[in-house]
Amino acid sequence: ATAWAETKTEGFEEATTSTNYQGTVTVNTEQSDCGIGWTIYYGCVSTSSKISGNNSAALRLYTSNNYGYLKTTTPIDGLSKVTFNAKAATSNSAQIKVNISYSKDGSTWTNIKSDETYSTTSQSKSYDIPSGGKYFQIAISSNSTKPTKSNAQLTIDDVVFTYTATST
Repeated sequence: ATAWAETKTEGFEEATTSTNYQGTVTVNTEQSDCGIGWTIYYGCVSTSSKISGNNSAALRLYTSNNYGYLKTTTPIDGLSKVTFNAKAATSNSAQIKVNISYSKDGSTWTNIKSDETYSTTSQSKSYDIPSGGKYFQIAISSNSTKPTKSNAQLTIDDVVFTYTATST
């Protein structure tokens, strides 16, 4: 068998039908730039504070106890690294902290990084995925400081999945 590294890139260029920031939005594989499905909780694909292209994924933190997250729903065999651009607004005295996790089965999640603070300007973030990890999640931590009013936003774009493809 020969193995080589390949990548898939999600730029969230196809807008989803829902712009309800206070619910769950599903991005199916046909709406994805790279054929990978997503679930977005307390967020959506939006032009709001976009990082590049037409849209970015926008996760929200409100004054309530709902913390936005973005997770893949399509398994990626051989997933070894995920890199993306991100920025976190500090509007209304909020401080967004981010948890990064992976899953082997799409339901049990293991943290890679907890309570990381992201810049208000877009920066590249990269995380190695342990062997067997097939799913990836970016979540606003419950340890974040909630906004005093309205909301604050975590923006994600240009997600690159690095995986090992095998041919026999």
